[in-house]
Amino acid sequence: MPGCTVEPHAHDDRPESGRPKLEPIELHILELFIEGLSNREVAAQLGIPVDSVRARLTAIIEKLGASSKLEALLVAIRHGLIRLPPR
Repeated sequence: MPGCTVEPHAHDDRPESGRPKLEPIELHILELFIEGLSNREVAAQLGIPVDSVRARLTAIIEKLGASSKLEALLVAIRHGLIRLPPR
């Protein structure tokens, strides 16, 4: 989206480099989402309750200064935190 910017929240978790800081489990969750898995499928894959996936997703969205799962995925890709899977 040309000209689209994401405004970080006031309590941004980014280190001084400007790259968002996510925990390894949060990165793994994003990688599973980018593959097209649902919250329930991610929970099953990780062996955790779906409520835990939702809570982690909320934290990820907040840390990335996003407003949705899709925007969080785009921000993570833009910052090199995750990559699109090969076609």
